[in-house]
Amino acid sequence: MTRLYQLPDRFLGRALIDLARSAITVDPDLGGDPRKRGYESLLIRSVLPRLALALGETGLTALEAAGARAAPEPGPELRTLVGTCLNNAAFRPFVAQPDPQLRALTLGFANGSPVTIGLDRVCPPTFASDDWVARHIREVSRARFGTERFSAWEPAMQDYPGRGRFSFKRRPEVPAEPVEAADESPCP
Repeated sequence: MTRLYQLPDRFLGRALIDLARSAITVDPDLGGDPRKRGYESLLIRSVLPRLALALGETGLTALEAAGARAAPEPGPELRTLVGTCLNNAAFRPFVAQPDPQLRALTLGFANGSPVTIGLDRVCPPTFASDDWVARHIREVSRARFGTERFSAWEPAMQDYPGRGRFSFKRRPEVPAEPVEAADESPCP
């Protein structure tokens, strides 16, 4: 994710359209009508091409360009649409894929996501942004750092105190009370 984060806009746009194409190759239904596959198809067929186009990618096919035009222009409406798609999409078949970008679609974006990196580049959030992505990143920032230090993912979000440790403390084992042997004699 750090490598994607550091790419110039046009190269990030190419990475996003390549991600959409790879997803369609693995699961051809994603390239079809979004009413059939819902949020997953909408994200792959329309949102990723819109982000790629806004980042300066010029090599879109006619179908990708039409999908990009169907998504809102960069701004709060696009942020809302991306948040809705990410919140509701289920890319479970990509969990076992060898392509790390396709696997990234299955992870929570608080640890980095090509989609939200592109979104934040095209229409950066402010601390007043109220879309699902910015709210979620601020919530994770509060949990990791104690403050709303971040509204958009960046590699520094991974350098939080306690990284790699359990986020909960185990209760100490309580020694069992000694049990007295029951008197088995027949006399009272």
